Amino acid sequence: MPSVNSEASNHFILQDAFEESLRIGRTLLAEKTSDGSIVKVISDALERLGQICLDRGMLEEARAKHEESLGILRRVHGEKHPDVAGCFQNIANVLTKQGNIGEALKMQTKAVKLMRRTLGEDHQEVAANYFNIGNSHTKLGNHAEGLEMYEKSIAVFARALGVDCSESAMVYLNMSGCKIMAGDLAGALESVREAVRLFNKHGVNNAMSQGAKEQLKRLEIEVCRRSGGSAGGGGWVAAAVALAAVVVMVVCLRRRKA
Repeated sequence: MPSVNSEASNHFILQDAFEESLRIGRTLLAEKTSDGSIVKVISDALERLGQICLDRGMLEEARAKHEESLGILRRVHGEKHPDVAGCFQNIANVLTKQGNIGEALKMQTKAVKLMRRTLGEDHQEVAANYFNIGNSHTKLGNHAEGLEMYEKSIAVFARALGVDCSESAMVYLNMSGCKIMAGDLAGALESVREAVRLFNKHGVNNAMSQGAKEQLKRLEIEVCRRSGGSAGGGGWVAAAVALAAVVVMVVCLRRRKA
């Protein structure tokens, strides 16, 4: 397992490489302002640098990188381009980290509208953005809206990648957390069972899949207890709220590069 110092060193090496790409790209762009290949070099470098800043907790710097990328892409491609939508989502990721969920939701909504227009209704990036919007609604306490977005995400993932694709496991897991927060424990149990089934089907064994299995055990016990006439006491309520807060954490699916 890499040490913290090793990971930090890798971050700095990558940062230096992307900053050099950015410097070269800016120089070339000054000479050929509409060259699409140069714009891609610059926007990719800015996106990578923005992600490095985000991972290191440098949120204002991350947002500045993504907003610079957005400005360049708009100037060259106009408003109707999928990379512009990707910038909206990257900015939304930063806003989410800053705790500004309402503004993040506005950016996510702009991103999904543009992605539907430029990529089509059945693209996996559209599904990923529905997922992100569902997370934001859930964090804001808009449970019905959150569940609607999760359902849309699953439906589009099924059309784009096939029924039972691995991406849907995370959606079902966050859907379970949303249902816990809405007080629908039976529905939460159904959703987390589906998440565990998909994690197992695709051989996923990580912290998230283990958390899903633990969530499944706890919900099975509590739903069984309640069906027998016991409400489970205040201890369950506190545990459910704490667990839901973990399950519905925002896990933004990063854009896949063409």
